[in-house]
Amino acid sequence: MKINYTVKGDGPPIILMHGWGGSSASLEPLQEQLAGKGFQVFNFDLPGFGQSEMLKKVMDLSDYVEFLHAFLERMNIYKPVLVGHSFGGKIAVAFAAKYGDKLARLVIIDASGINPKIEKKQRRLQRTAKFFGKVFNLPGLHFTKPLARKLFYKTIVKESDYLKAGKLKETFKNIVKEHVDLLLSKINMETLVIWGEKDGITPLWQGKKLAQGIRNARLEVIENATHNLPLVMPELVAKIISLFIRK
Repeated sequence: MKINYTVKGDGPPIILMHGWGGSSASLEPLQEQLAGKGFQVFNFDLPGFGQSEMLKKVMDLSDYVEFLHAFLERMNIYKPVLVGHSFGGKIAVAFAAKYGDKLARLVIIDASGINPKIEKKQRRLQRTAKFFGKVFNLPGLHFTKPLARKLFYKTIVKESDYLKAGKLKETFKNIVKEHVDLLLSKINMETLVIWGEKDGITPLWQGKKLAQGIRNARLEVIENATHNLPLVMPELVAKIISLFIRK
């Protein structure tokens, strides 16, 4: 299986994991900043993203966790600091809960994975989707189903990641159904949770819940920052991470 990755810098190892729909290019500026601060930084395309191949046709969160475990073993990376943004943060949490002994520290940035408060709304949306699915399967209406599905996700669910998922749509369905709330108590290492104050994708309350659920976690909130914090403020994020590691 082909995995595209780059390594920059020398020093204690850091692993970067990008968000859904991104690639190693998303975190390349952060990689450069951290490498300049005396770290050896591994930055890869997660399976199915960028130039990396899928482990299998449809993956779930555990598949990404096992991919990371195999990557560390294959590259002989000992006790890295694991840094995950968004979907990469969700993987990082699940990995730390299962393979915490393989890591030195954990950094989570605007991670997904916390069970949303609007769960009841989501269940209503699922019931609505099933209803309209049956309606548009009726004779004479089936040809409008692709357009109806697109409009449903765009205007009602407002989940653009699904529409952009392409070959990863079934994997995306698996990923969004899995939550990490019950894994937080299994993480014992020092953890830094970095969050954008104005994150509209994974709101700040989710960052607070992550930090409260992990025994040795500290929350750092960046004023006026949004979900793409490590992409647009790599210098600041690298400084915060470096101080956390070297304290």
